[in-house]
Amino acid sequence: MSIIKNICQNNAGISEHLQFIRFSKGFFENRFYFKVKNGKKLKIFSGFENVNDLIKIIAENEKELLDIKGKVFSKKDFHKFFENKERKKGFFVGEINKSISHLEFKELYDLFKDEYLLLNIKSNKFSLKTNSSLHNPKGTYKAKFAVLETSDIGCIKDEFLFDIDKNFKEIEIKHDILVTEIIIPDQYKDNPEEARINAKRKGKIVRKINLDGKEEQMEINFLV
Repeated sequence: MSIIKNICQNNAGISEHLQFIRFSKGFFENRFYFKVKNGKKLKIFSGFENVNDLIKIIAENEKELLDIKGKVFSKKDFHKFFENKERKKGFFVGEINKSISHLEFKELYDLFKDEYLLLNIKSNKFSLKTNSSLHNPKGTYKAKFAVLETSDIGCIKDEFLFDIDKNFKEIEIKHDILVTEIIIPDQYKDNPEEARINAKRKGKIVRKINLDGKEEQMEINFLV
């Protein structure tokens, strides 16, 4: 399931925790942005937080050859798949530009699903374009960090529109995140960096949905 679906349905795990490490106590507006235009094909605009989940959808649903071009930013070293590799600002950065089978692509996703996957993908069922640079936490939030086109509405509804049971022409979803408490395990309290990484964030998400101009919202408590 997608990260936002897991959190909303109280199924948060490691991937959700890793996404929330970036948050301190406070209020963070309009995150996990997701917009869908419904036409002959779906056109999806997404914030950076959803990129790996979009790639997961492709990995699980494409059964043909895929053209892959882009970079993977990882905190751990790697060698497979990548023609060029460098160390940059604390990351191992691997470049890929080739056609691979759907099985190879699934392996790529499984290996790096918790890293930063900035990939452009072209296949029979999907076309994905992502920003070429990592999200800058001090910069402006990019609502169109990634753009996906597909005719497979089922997998999109299941992962991102899981609480929508109406037909639509356009839907836009934003999430306000309020972190009210950071819970640090005792063994990490004397180590600031380990405390930041291992602490759980507690708070509330307001899921704001605009469906063809009609707005609704729901509140979800979280601990990740």
